[in-house]
Amino acid sequence: MERDPDQPSFSAGRRFGIGFNVVVASALFLLVVVMANYLAARHYRRFVLSPETAPALSPETLGVLRNLTNTVRIVTLFDSEEPLYRHVRAMLREYQNANPKLTLEHVDYVRDPAAAQAIKAQYNLAHLTDKDLVLFDCNKKVKVVYDREMSDYDYSGLVAGRTNEVKRVAFKGESLFSAAIVSVTDPRTLVACYLMGHGEQNPREDKDQFGYAKFIALLNEKNIRVEALSLLGTNEVPPACQLLVIAGPQERIEPPELEKIDKYLTAGGRLLLLVNSLAPNTGLERVIANWGVTIGNNRVFDPQRTTMKQDLMTMQMANHPIVRPLAAFPLHVMMPRTVERAAGGASTADAAKVVELVMTGPDAFAVTDIRNGVPYPNPADRKGPLSLAVAVEKGGLEGVRGATRMVIVGESLFLGNNLLESGCNRDFASLSVNWMLDRSALMGGVGPRVLKAYKLNLTREQMHTLHWLLLAVLPCAVLLLGWLVWLRRRR
Repeated sequence: MERDPDQPSFSAGRRFGIGFNVVVASALFLLVVVMANYLAARHYRRFVLSPETAPALSPETLGVLRNLTNTVRIVTLFDSEEPLYRHVRAMLREYQNANPKLTLEHVDYVRDPAAAQAIKAQYNLAHLTDKDLVLFDCNKKVKVVYDREMSDYDYSGLVAGRTNEVKRVAFKGESLFSAAIVSVTDPRTLVACYLMGHGEQNPREDKDQFGYAKFIALLNEKNIRVEALSLLGTNEVPPACQLLVIAGPQERIEPPELEKIDKYLTAGGRLLLLVNSLAPNTGLERVIANWGVTIGNNRVFDPQRTTMKQDLMTMQMANHPIVRPLAAFPLHVMMPRTVERAAGGASTADAAKVVELVMTGPDAFAVTDIRNGVPYPNPADRKGPLSLAVAVEKGGLEGVRGATRMVIVGESLFLGNNLLESGCNRDFASLSVNWMLDRSALMGGVGPRVLKAYKLNLTREQMHTLHWLLLAVLPCAVLLLGWLVWLRRRR
């Protein structure tokens, strides 16, 4: 029996039922989506499936974010086509997911120049170079992190003449972002005093490879103001000094100055001492000996870990908060002296606790015969492992400063402008300062994140095959499938 062509395929009642089912199903689907989002907003757990697009934050950063109670405005002023931007955006999203008090705004100065100009006017960014940056703002305290600071680069191919390309090999955004958040949210401005007058490393020199301008910038990033200090005459270490830095003195420090330093330490002071390997007797050796530490009059060499004539790379780290996060990274030092726990030191309850932080390998040796600055090894030289740095701690005085803490390293050039970014030197300096200032939330360690590059190598024939596969085979397969479906439905 043939169907009347003018008769509708479905009755009015059936059409109403189908429509009603579609409406109800759509409403139920929308309700499920709303409920899922409602529950996810309050009870969720994030899983990092791709470290490139959703980088897991370090314990140090998570500690900073857990303690964050103020609202911090974060503004990225970036060209969204800039390759670094996706790393910046992914990192900051993880920050915001860890603490919703961070508000995140993205301004593309290429696509929205008016908004970019408004941001630059608000924060007094008048220069043309003020772009590709991240702003952190909390209670009118502002910190700016520029893109040029966020990366480590590989210049080896350019120097060797193999290529004109400079490769970005590591992303340092997390350490800079965490430091910026601490800087704008901490109401205190800590003070570090930098001892001067004895041939110390120049804290203002940024062109000299041994200058300390980069190290001073590192302290400034941590919201630490650095002031020059002279202990001549009646000058004392100021009561406001939270950290005393003595970096590579070349001349002898007079007894009255040494007494003031010892008085500061006895009252619960914090000291970062970086000895000069070419100045064997400045007087500080005697002061430090009272705290159970011996600074050797020697020069340490390690033939198995030497990169150049007098450079030394070591990865032998102790189980201590300063160096625990650095176990997989080398410390790069030059011509170090031994700095060790004194043999037969006091073991009483009130004695200072001395931990040897950085060790050489077993093949190292300490040369003691040094004439006119030239070391002469001999079979009697003490063999490794040898300690190059120690941490000292002694329980605090109630109502005064707290525990005395010191970090003493057997050389000072490793924190100079030329070597600060080498190996884990920067992180060692950062963690040492955090430990001495008792910033426990910042002791997790934040190193640069290696940027992975993926390359697909294809022969000319493989490229030709792939070309036709994408341009001809796949589109024709889709058309053929569509034609077969159409043909099946006609029957």
